[in-house]
Amino acid sequence: MTQSEFLSRIYEIEETIEGIESVEEIEEVISELEELMEETEEKLNNMPEQLQDSEVGMLLQERIDYVQEMIDQLEDLKSELESLEDEELNDEEKEERREDILSEIQSVSYQGS
Repeated sequence: MTQSEFLSRIYEIEETIEGIESVEEIEEVISELEELMEETEEKLNNMPEQLQDSEVGMLLQERIDYVQEMIDQLEDLKSELESLEDEELNDEEKEERREDILSEIQSVSYQGS
């Protein structure tokens, strides 16, 4: 368990990511991550300027950067999943590729502290 609200929410989001099966679920997770990132940016921006360069300020910025990285990864994989229908593959190949993409999505995780 963690005392950090941010990390608690990240862990919950990661659990959701592990079970993603559809584009709609990806969109929901991206929305949750964007909300978390906005809240973290707000905390950073509300700090006095001299504290924004402190250890706490740098931690907040690191968290923002890593959450943005997660969002970017999920958006890229969502696009791959959506464009799968347009690819000239047979049904078996499409299903195999879909499973590969879902596996990549389910392995997206937070890399920060």
